[in-house]
Amino acid sequence: MPKRIPIILLILMFIGITRASGQYNINQDKVWAFGYGAGINFTSGSPVPFISSMATNEGTASVADASGNLLFYTNGSNVYNRTGAVMPNGTTIAPFTTSSTTQSSVIVPVLDSPNKYYIFSLQDASYTWTSILSYCKVDMTLAGGLGDVEHNERGVIIDSFFSEKMTVVQGDLCNVWVIVHKKSTPQFYAYNVSSAGISAPVISTLGPIPHTYVNIYGVVMASPDRHKLVTCTSDIPTGLRLFDFDPVTGIVSNEKVLDSIHAFYGAEFSPDNTKLYAMHNNGGSVPAEIDQFDIVYPTSGAIIASEVTIATGSIGGISQLKLGPDDKIYLNRFSDVTSSFMDVINHPNLSGTACGYVPHALALSPGTYGFLGLGNVFVLPVGLGLPTTFNTFDTAVCMPPGDHINLYARDVASEYEWNDGSAAASLSVSRYGSYWVEEATAGCNSTMDTFKVRPIYDTMYTHSDTIICTTSDFFTATLIAPAGSYYLWYDNTTDSVNTVSHTGNYLVIYTLGCTRIFDTIHADFENAPPINAPDSICENNSVTLSEFPGGGVWASNLPGIAMIDGASGLLTGIAPGVAIIKYTFPSGCKQSKPIKVTPPPCISAVDEQAMNSNSISLFPNPANDICTVSYSGVLYPGAYISINDITGKLIHNYPLTGTNTVISLADLPAGVYQCRISVNGGAEIYKKLAVIR
Repeated sequence: MPKRIPIILLILMFIGITRASGQYNINQDKVWAFGYGAGINFTSGSPVPFISSMATNEGTASVADASGNLLFYTNGSNVYNRTGAVMPNGTTIAPFTTSSTTQSSVIVPVLDSPNKYYIFSLQDASYTWTSILSYCKVDMTLAGGLGDVEHNERGVIIDSFFSEKMTVVQGDLCNVWVIVHKKSTPQFYAYNVSSAGISAPVISTLGPIPHTYVNIYGVVMASPDRHKLVTCTSDIPTGLRLFDFDPVTGIVSNEKVLDSIHAFYGAEFSPDNTKLYAMHNNGGSVPAEIDQFDIVYPTSGAIIASEVTIATGSIGGISQLKLGPDDKIYLNRFSDVTSSFMDVINHPNLSGTACGYVPHALALSPGTYGFLGLGNVFVLPVGLGLPTTFNTFDTAVCMPPGDHINLYARDVASEYEWNDGSAAASLSVSRYGSYWVEEATAGCNSTMDTFKVRPIYDTMYTHSDTIICTTSDFFTATLIAPAGSYYLWYDNTTDSVNTVSHTGNYLVIYTLGCTRIFDTIHADFENAPPINAPDSICENNSVTLSEFPGGGVWASNLPGIAMIDGASGLLTGIAPGVAIIKYTFPSGCKQSKPIKVTPPPCISAVDEQAMNSNSISLFPNPANDICTVSYSGVLYPGAYISINDITGKLIHNYPLTGTNTVISLADLPAGVYQCRISVNGGAEIYKKLAVIR
């Protein structure tokens, strides 16, 4: 069970709490293999040199187990087991050379397989434009526990055109970010490695587009608190740059240019995240130097003004810098390879020369030396193997007086512990108060669920009326209760919605938190007849729509095509096109109809009605069982007369077949009907017809 943190503190915690130097003080990162035969083991607390089988100019990576016992190491091309032998399938793990890549490799745990590791390899970008990034997978259960590279995941190409920069950063969401930089564009690629595998990259684009070979050489490093990145570049004016990094999203931002006149190679942050150390080569006969920057300042200018040179001359050529688990910074002696020494910055949190730079501070094993490179950092996701606890939920639970209730842990976990010491997935309680359960889940972390058990209180209020519009004699409508839980309607249904078909009051009881609410929803059905407007109107012509009683509002969705006066209903064709005319009744119900505006020369429905209304007659009117439609003009194909009730509902539709067409009214009850007549294939007129019995 992970280390418990008091419940009062947990309530104040944020998801994703980490340790400031969590990337550097884990046992898995305490054995380094680098250079030519060089190695350092920090497991005892102090650096102890050993002889490795490594033979490479620059970048390496290594990993130990949770007790600090070496598992394997790599230069991105070959993988060596803990005995120093190359794994059976550990040669040429990448389809390219990595011997001269600044940061050739990183090792990342496979989060859903505790005995497996990814190795990401980055191609030497000196002599090729492709600069490929690939990965393979090491399984430590193979080769009798010495580990081997899996056949089916070996040399898998991810992408190309990268510089020689690559590092890893702990993510906040049980993940690790693998960060690389494009060679020809100012882009960071952050690959999210999680239990789901390797994701597509989060791409951050910053700064001006550099020339072709910018950002080839030099490191990218992350600060211990995971919120800063630094890049070193051998190209001028790219130089030394500082960035912000978000371990939640993988986004790089807020670029600060600290030096654009020197060619930088190695850099590292102080353990307290306040200082940045960077090494550059002055060129020619001028030796390299190490500069310290105070990065607590908010602006580039203030950080640049804080620059202090802490070492020059005696340090020789350039090298990578790496923060050790003892909170000291180590670097190689590139120009003095026969001495087998490393230099150390003993107090990197202190300002200026108080940081304690000491040349030849650590002797390596005889015959070994570090050359340019040092091993890349190994990190675990936040919480994996660490006593990190997350406060995830605080739940209000309602219980009637004198009753009991079961509390259930939210997650399916491997282990539970309630505040009373019980270890089941649920807890039965009969008293009001606060309870919590800690859940040890698979993957990175444990979670803490808190419960507040409270009594149920009753209250009552009346919901506002609901107007439901309909154009039919047979209708249903859905009543939606306010947000809550545990619904009970008047008809004993228990959903959050209910279907009704009559005007009236409808009761629903639901809970909101620990309050039981009695809510009466009044539904009022209103009939909304259709708009009896022409289908078309000529441009620049007008017609008044006045079918409805006053009090409502007319509107057009495109007044530049068909404009209508909101009060009078005066409709004017403005420009060719189709607009939607809408009428809002005083109750709030709405009806709409499309209106086509036709450019001249045209005969709109309004004009056609005016022209034809006198030439079309219904007789007799009032009528009994039959009625004759008389029209003296030419009938177009599809001419018809439709009989509608006063709401606009279609009852009969008859084709017009000649000058006089007889239609049957025998099945119609007495009343007034609306006739819709079309004789020319488009335009329509309207006439009223009375039926008597």
